[in-house]
Order: sequence, then structure tokens, then C-alpha cells
Amino acid sequence: MYIQSLSSSTTTAPAQTFALKVGGVRFDDTIRSIAVDADGVTYVFGEFSSPTMSMGGIKLTNVGTSNLADSKPSTDLFLARIGRGGAVD
Repeated sequence: MYIQSLSSSTTTAPAQTFALKVGGVRFDDTIRSIAVDADGVTYVFGEFSSPTMSMGGIKLTNVGTSNLADSKPSTDLFLARIGRGGAVD
């Protein structure tokens, strides 16, 4: 999955302000909601069943699958704040 932000100029074509790869190795990692506040900060909510997932420089570990390699993976949730320049908090 990817998250991309574009400028909102009314006089020129939109330009990319940032792009982030999000997720892990499983196909069912999902972004459920994206919101942008008045200051241009992006909030992303989703779920992942991969053993780990990355967003920007942050790596999350699915606590349900960290020691259960042979069982059906559980799903963990994530909420991320992405600044105007693409930095993940």
C-alpha cells in the first residue's frame, strides 16, 4: 500500500509532497481511514496481519503473530500521524 500527498495549488498542476510505502508481507494489510486536518497533518488508521509492517521509518510488530509462525495470524490495529513533509510520528 502507498500513501501519497499532493499540493493543492489552484494555479499549477498538483505536485507530490510525499509518498510512503505502508504495510507488510500479507495481502490483507489494510488502510481503513485517512483524514487530513486544517494544518495539513494526515492521520491514517488501519489493520495488519503481517508479522511486521513499516510506515516511513517506523516498524510495528504484530503481537499476535510474533511467536506463532504456524498458526493463523491475528490482526493488530495502527493509528499514525504523518506531518506535512511526510514524517511519521
